[in-house]
Amino acid sequence: MLVEPYVEEKRETSILLPEDYETKKEEYVVVNVKDRAPDCKVSCSAGTLAVVQARMLEELVVQGKTYHLILENYVL
Repeated sequence: MLVEPYVEEKRETSILLPEDYETKKEEYVVVNVKDRAPDCKVSCSAGTLAVVQARMLEELVVQGKTYHLILENYVL
């Protein structure tokens, strides 16, 4: 499945954190489905939001353009 990571707007907070502080990586992320193979068993269409395992999201760069792919069995 061809997907695009769904990015929410970041809000400014008034809490100060150390410069080397890293936020916890999420186990699951929301993606926007762009396209799927004709034989895909997941019943979602283009424009649908889906939840997937973040570590299984593949980033592919072809001729300078970035694509994000996920196998259908990692869609929740």
